[in-house]
Amino acid sequence: MKLLESLILNRPLPVNQTMIHGDCTTNNVLVLDGEVSVFIDVAGMTVGDPRYDESLAIRRIINEPDLLDAFYEGYTRYRVTMEEFKYFVEGLYEFF
Repeated sequence: MKLLESLILNRPLPVNQTMIHGDCTTNNVLVLDGEVSVFIDVAGMTVGDPRYDESLAIRRIINEPDLLDAFYEGYTRYRVTMEEFKYFVEGLYEFF
């Protein structure tokens, strides 16, 4: 119940919904010659908050400033705040 209460109390302001992968981790991205070639495991694809996918994508590098900067050199759409990251990765993702 604590996690659910925290999710309700800390929900970030809404943004425009987009198509999201739903499990956007490095395990589900194939890279060829340094470029993203294809996303796999798209069965969970849906319309949702793009910050969810972004947060999952940076989960393993969140404490690695050089890698995080490299990610955002290529991904320029938005940059999640630490509060948003925690909400989606340490909250919503754990809930499911």
